[in-house]
Amino acid sequence: MGAQDAPFTGLAANRRQLFAGLLSVATLAQLPLLGSCSAPEQNLEFFSQEQLRFISALVDTLIPATDTPGALAAEVDVNLGKFLGHWASQETALHLRNAVSDLHRRLDEHAGSDFVAAGAQTRTMALSAIDQMAFAQPSDERWDGYRTLKEISLRLYYTSKIGATQELRYDPVPGGFIGDFPLADAGRNWAT
Repeated sequence: MGAQDAPFTGLAANRRQLFAGLLSVATLAQLPLLGSCSAPEQNLEFFSQEQLRFISALVDTLIPATDTPGALAAEVDVNLGKFLGHWASQETALHLRNAVSDLHRRLDEHAGSDFVAAGAQTRTMALSAIDQMAFAQPSDERWDGYRTLKEISLRLYYTSKIGATQELRYDPVPGGFIGDFPLADAGRNWAT
């Protein structure tokens, strides 16, 4: 290393220390939340038993088990209540509880019977119809609750151990840069 490189060595070390410190602070900030999520009654406080059954059917329809485990195996339904119970303000909690009840009613109508008791094909058709309406006009506020629940459910699944290691194929060192790469050839790989 020449004399010209010396100033950058200190800068790189300081930057590494800064990032390590930020990572430590972020990790420590999450510990109380993670520890408190282990209590099963937290989930029951946020959603009623009827809502929990509906949410289980909803996330199972959103991310069913295929050649990889689905949302139920990743406990998205359980973790959704835990997450919202700790994250949501009173206003947001009320909004999302109402959204769950409204969505349940709408899906029952589209399924022609109780969505929870319906078969997988009927649930998929009903949810597809709702999904098309909800995303046809993103500015339509009537569907904000559904879009939020779907987004959180997907994030919970893909950040779970099952979603991150079995659905996606984690590649810690994804390789070199390829500027013109067909997306279809990428598969389900991801890296941090």
